[in-house]
Amino acid sequence: MIRSRQFLGLWLAPEALLAHDLGSVLRVLQQGIAAPEHQAFVQILTKT
Repeated sequence: MIRSRQFLGLWLAPEALLAHDLGSVLRVLQQGIAAPEHQAFVQILTKT
């Protein structure tokens, strides 16, 4: 799994992406969006 340092909550599953396994790609992405780091990132973005 790849976790972006710049866009907190952006998690990617490169192996699933290369295998065209969209279900797994979306599942990992949704887990990242649900993470507390992403919520904090959204709060920072909404303040600007």
